[in-house]
Amino acid sequence: MMPVCRAPRTATTERHPASRHPQTAGGKLPRRGFSKDTLDSTRGTVAEYSKKERAELRRLASKAYERELSSHLAELEKSFSEWRARRLSSSELSEKIHEFHQHTARDIWSMYQAPHESMLVARAIALRILLEEEVPATLREKLREVVASFAERRESAV
Repeated sequence: MMPVCRAPRTATTERHPASRHPQTAGGKLPRRGFSKDTLDSTRGTVAEYSKKERAELRRLASKAYERELSSHLAELEKSFSEWRARRLSSSELSEKIHEFHQHTARDIWSMYQAPHESMLVARAIALRILLEEEVPATLREKLREVVASFAERRESAV
């Protein structure tokens, strides 16, 4: 199921998406890819975007989510191929499925519940999940600094 990308909720209605998963440590999943500095740098950004731009950001964020999830599912599919070729036991395949469901899929879903779609799109551009050409020029310009921040963090991690 694809997550619903939305603008931040008010403090009175805020619920962390992982709160529905009590079996995780403290009911919280990590927010991978978003440092406090990046979050702080995007405060108040919703007003910067027109209604049309926000709709485009939601569409692009959904596209990035699908691509990122698909890439991880392709890795899992390789395990199924190995299992069919009898190079992987049923229990090993089951463990890989469990790992994907409990960690990878949840981490991706949690990440795409970010405070604003602009961060998701900027991250996707920096990680080359979305091509710059797929993003309208006006949005690329508005996202330039956040994309640079994600790209810088990506390079320093390598």
